[in-house]
Amino acid sequence: MADEVRALAKRTADSTAEIDSLLGNLARRTASVAQQMHSSLEVSQQSVTKIGQARSSFGQIRESVDVIRDMNTQIATAAEEQHQVAEDINRHIS
Repeated sequence: MADEVRALAKRTADSTAEIDSLLGNLARRTASVAQQMHSSLEVSQQSVTKIGQARSSFGQIRESVDVIRDMNTQIATAAEEQHQVAEDINRHIS
């Protein structure tokens, strides 16, 4: 009977050590996953920031293109007016 109790105690100790090892491994893996998730969150936040900056830049580009388009329209109008004046002068000279 004493041998059975010793064997059972040894099996219990071995099982306890194995469970302790498994829990330690699980804790390390959980910590690793948590760190990876934290890193992913930081990368995601940086991406959101950069997307916001890109969006702002595209807005500024669009505004600049609108200004340039308006300037081109004004230049075309001025050129047409100068052309009309030149034709009028030509007609009066001829």
